[in-house]
Amino acid sequence: MSVMEDRLRDALSAAGASVEPAGLRPLRVVDHRRVRGRFRIGYALGAVVLAGLVAFGAAAVGARSGQVDAMAFTSPSPRYPVVVFLCNAVEYAPCLGRTVTSEEREAVRQALTSLPGVREVVFEDQATAYRNFRAKRSDSEILALVEVRDMPESFLVNVGSAAEGQAVVQAVGTMPGVNRAVNRQCMPFLGLIVLTPGC
Repeated sequence: MSVMEDRLRDALSAAGASVEPAGLRPLRVVDHRRVRGRFRIGYALGAVVLAGLVAFGAAAVGARSGQVDAMAFTSPSPRYPVVVFLCNAVEYAPCLGRTVTSEEREAVRQALTSLPGVREVVFEDQATAYRNFRAKRSDSEILALVEVRDMPESFLVNVGSAAEGQAVVQAVGTMPGVNRAVNRQCMPFLGLIVLTPGC
């Protein structure tokens, strides 16, 4: 035995002598399987509730500010995963309160149709976007806030792969008249959507 071990033994003995046995509580055995199961259920419920709150909050804020972000309300379309939203007089960059011009709209259309990997381009005007929006929503609070003029015009783009979709976003995302371009195959929401290879 070393001197250090002797001192440690003496210190522990002295500390143990000062403890009243009646004041000690017995140790409990924790069933880790039950605890882990409860945590898993709690995390799953929390993620679902948080996802709903984020989507609803984004929708309400967007609608009240005069701009509807269709991404808050629609799920990725298998046929048109890329959406190019055009300016509709929203008061933030890059639109800065102005609406896309007919020349800018046509330039975006031509750029889209000339890109490799683009199979189809469909224009969606505000009235069509509004009809589709109302058909997919049931929350009366949001529907009461949204008008036709709030909806952005957009180009719906069919591409061959997620990588080609990303190329489309990079090519037209900063063009004049474009609010933003989005490849919905490459947008995980709270980690609940698995990214498509190529993102």
